[in-house]
Amino acid sequence: MSKCWQYKHVREYLALLRAAQEALAKGYRIRLRWNGDALNADEWQCERIKALDRRITLEAGRPIGRKHCEQYQTALFRDYHRVRDALRQIPVYQFETPEITRRY
Repeated sequence: MSKCWQYKHVREYLALLRAAQEALAKGYRIRLRWNGDALNADEWQCERIKALDRRITLEAGRPIGRKHCEQYQTALFRDYHRVRDALRQIPVYQFETPEITRRY
């Protein structure tokens, strides 16, 4: 399938899903990105589930990833103050986040 995977309406999305399903049933492989590998039926199913999860998460309005959680943000805020103290020549013995620990 060489059709672009962007769509404006649900009708277009469903047509793409049906065309992909027909191609997979015939034994073809599907390429979603110009620089990506062609997917078989199992890989396609996994990719569809990931895409649905991303869309649901985006609709919920909360970003995903460990760096967006409240605990990480709080630890980063504390590390910010520790770095500021270290620059003022106040001894700092420990950082919380791995990125700051590696750097300082």
